[in-house]
Amino acid sequence: MKLIKAVSILFLMIAVSGCTGAEENGEQFPKQPPTAEETAKIKGLLEKIRTGERREKVQAAKALGDMAIAKPDMGLGAPERKTLDEIIDGYLADAGNKTDHQKSIFAKEQLERIWTFATDKLVAAVSEENISIKEAAVKQLILMHNDEICEKLIQKFHDGDEDTRFFVVFTLAKFREKREANVRERVCPEEKVTDRIVKEKVIPFLKKVQADEKSERVKKTIERALKDFEPVERG
Repeated sequence: MKLIKAVSILFLMIAVSGCTGAEENGEQFPKQPPTAEETAKIKGLLEKIRTGERREKVQAAKALGDMAIAKPDMGLGAPERKTLDEIIDGYLADAGNKTDHQKSIFAKEQLERIWTFATDKLVAAVSEENISIKEAAVKQLILMHNDEICEKLIQKFHDGDEDTRFFVVFTLAKFREKREANVRERVCPEEKVTDRIVKEKVIPFLKKVQADEKSERVKKTIERALKDFEPVERG
């Protein structure tokens, strides 16, 4: 009986350990599948973003982003995610366009309308070799920063090369900057929300990685960020 009890406890410990590992690997924000009705709506919105007239694209992107805001834990089905990823890739490329200002502005506005449904692609783009795409992604992440974005950037840091680590720290360091969206339908997080994220997540992370960081460029960025965050830490 004692042996059975010991084995049961061991399995329980392994199970708990497995759950913790999943959380550490960026699964702290599990997504729920959309309903059949929501999936049909999402498909229709994606089609309008892809093929519609300019006004239809704007309205569809806003409606899609509104769904993400209303249900932050809602994910997308694989076909819809693939379509949206392709759309976001196009907007990121256009956002970094240095020669066509109007195309660049429209792309940035569309990314803002799509809002947090773009999170994973934006975080992935922090590793982009194309600096224009990288900058567009960073600016959008700073604008709509939240707990999920913070956690995914931290995971990105641990998986990244020197350039990726630099831009992750740079992005986190800019969370407290006062910024406004280009479109009035999107509101940046309140200062008290930002300060909580910085105090609970960003500062502990930066302090943890500071000592072991080998890159002087990254290390100096961490030092500057921690200095800028001193008022939050004291508050």
